[in-house]
Amino acid sequence: MLKHKIEMVCTKGIKGKMPQTHMRWKHSRHNSSTPILLDWYNNHEAHPYPTKEDKQKLVEDTGVDWYALCNWFGAERTRRNFPVKKSERLENKKLRQEIARKDAEIEKLTQQRDALTTTLTLVLK
Repeated sequence: MLKHKIEMVCTKGIKGKMPQTHMRWKHSRHNSSTPILLDWYNNHEAHPYPTKEDKQKLVEDTGVDWYALCNWFGAERTRRNFPVKKSERLENKKLRQEIARKDAEIEKLTQQRDALTTTLTLVLK
């Protein structure tokens, strides 16, 4: 788990001018919080969206701030759903191709039926 901290960094100024100050993210890993979050996620895999009360308890249990906790859950949902979505896209593509083939067959059979109907009509007249 990453906990984000902002630290001020002073760098030398350009061509002897005033030093420039800017902010950058400093990450520290919270390995002890990951199993707790994964445990919660695995127990709620059907609906992996913690309520405010769940989030508050997880913040207290892990020491991770609210913002990082929300980001972790969003990233975890993305990590776990991507392979499923990719396979669903492939499956949907195959289904669309099969539907297109079936539609072409139906169109061909409809044309044959219309031709036979026309021939039959002419013969019966």
